[in-house]
Amino acid sequence: MNFPNRFFVSQTDVVYLTQTTMKLTPKITKAINLAATLHDGQERKGDGLPYIVHPVSVALILMDYTDDEDVIIAGILHDTIEDTSYTGDQMEKVFGSHVTELVLDVTEKDKDLPWQQRKDDYLKHLLTSCHESKLICAADKLHNLQSMLEAFQKFGEKALEKFNAPVDKKLWFYKECLKIFKNDKDMSNGIIEAIESVLKDLKALDQPEPKRKILFIECENEKCGFGVEFKHENETFFFCKDCKFGVNVSSDQLDDLNHMCGSCKKKMERYDLYDEDNVCPICNDMIGVCFEYKKTG
Repeated sequence: MNFPNRFFVSQTDVVYLTQTTMKLTPKITKAINLAATLHDGQERKGDGLPYIVHPVSVALILMDYTDDEDVIIAGILHDTIEDTSYTGDQMEKVFGSHVTELVLDVTEKDKDLPWQQRKDDYLKHLLTSCHESKLICAADKLHNLQSMLEAFQKFGEKALEKFNAPVDKKLWFYKECLKIFKNDKDMSNGIIEAIESVLKDLKALDQPEPKRKILFIECENEKCGFGVEFKHENETFFFCKDCKFGVNVSSDQLDDLNHMCGSCKKKMERYDLYDEDNVCPICNDMIGVCFEYKKTG
């Protein structure tokens, strides 16, 4: 398979690749070698394994549910445009328009947006994606969940510190994806049941933990005057740039993306403290946070 020596893929994986219905074609081999090169130096969060483990694992999962070569290749390359310098134009020249369309369909569009907004946008797009894209997404999410469980079992809670969002937020996202997979009439029950099984095993991670209870935030720039009083325990608020008005909402209101400013009646923007750099959304100065720790659950 021509893997670089610095990467490790088990002999079992190689045997599996050659014994499945979808054979290890030259085009699939080219995709694996390219992914290994593009992801060189990257590590998986939680377990620290070379990143190439993930796209190869996604390919193995997909081979259980499809013999479509383009889908397998798109699974191998699904993170290359999002996480490397590789472009869609380069991909199309080598692997064609169909593979490129599938990869772009499962790629987050703007990595600079806050985590919650990226996931909300991703879920909205996933609703209208084709079955093949949903299948690639399902294989991706299944392996991510499996990796999270394995990392937690091996390293304990320390493994969770490397993730870019709290575990409860990540599990929320995977559960929302699962709802969309279930509504796809062509989706295999096998992959749905596999995701449900890992989520069940991860349920212990979704238990209430000591949480930070914020009292209020305020911009440290005295001329700005922006501040929000926190009446709920989540660390998200909505704000109006024109009125410098902010409101902290309850958890059951987080999915309402149409919060309106009480003064000018314009749609407010969303800000997640855990995902931002605590920079004032009005003037870009630093935000001061006043909080206490409170045991919940």
